Amino acid sequence: MPEKRTLGGAMAFVLFVGAANADATPEKRKQLRERLTPLLETYRTEGNPKPILEAVIDIMGPDWEPHGEWATAIDAMLK
Repeated sequence: MPEKRTLGGAMAFVLFVGAANADATPEKRKQLRERLTPLLETYRTEGNPKPILEAVIDIMGPDWEPHGEWATAIDAMLK
């Protein structure tokens, strides 16, 4: 997942979190909401997506990755 501060990178970041939310079970969706909400303020002020990306991977599991239309859209943002 990109960490560059570009419009495409920011869109890929949002899509990555959206893909996780779409794939999450109700319990994982609750965990995403609880863990990511406090990290968003830090992201807004510092612009570092890494803590959020790491939390998503921790919750979704190391083998999870966006697929289908999510993956296609993320890839398009990174070109």
